[in-house]
Amino acid sequence: MAKAKDTVANGYAAIKVLARLAARSAVKDELRSQGLRLSRLKASDIERLATEYLADHPELHFAAFETRLQNRSDRTRRPRPLTGDAGVHSLLLPGR
Repeated sequence: MAKAKDTVANGYAAIKVLARLAARSAVKDELRSQGLRLSRLKASDIERLATEYLADHPELHFAAFETRLQNRSDRTRRPRPLTGDAGVHSLLLPGR
């Protein structure tokens, strides 16, 4: 039961993160279109603008939810890449 709660909590967190990333990206694009250099702005100012943008555009949460459904990372885990003697190094360096 605890695992199910963790999975649901991770899903909600993923949706919030995806929505916030979309808002931050939209704010950055808007600032660039105004001719502002992002390196001259404080990160806290960009975050504040992203929070306001997210409040004004709740559809970002729905888009993030759809993205989460399509790309659920908790379904199956990818196999870890091989490392060491039997892994990539043996393929790149045949003499080993």
